[in-house]
Amino acid sequence: MERETLLAHRDLWTRETKPERRDLSRLTPAERQVYDDLRDHRLGTALRLEQERIRFGWVECALEGLLRATNG
Repeated sequence: MERETLLAHRDLWTRETKPERRDLSRLTPAERQVYDDLRDHRLGTALRLEQERIRFGWVECALEGLLRATNG
């Protein structure tokens, strides 16, 4: 998940009871930075945003942006 989505949904954050601590090798550099901030508690302690809770309008806009970029 990228930072803009995470921060835009601050009101939906919950606490992760068992935070992941391992390195994740398949993330983009931007995703890795967000993951590292979450893992190292730079944004708060044990934060979690379940992707199922992200507002549908946000998802629609993101998909439209991807379609424009690929058809562009």
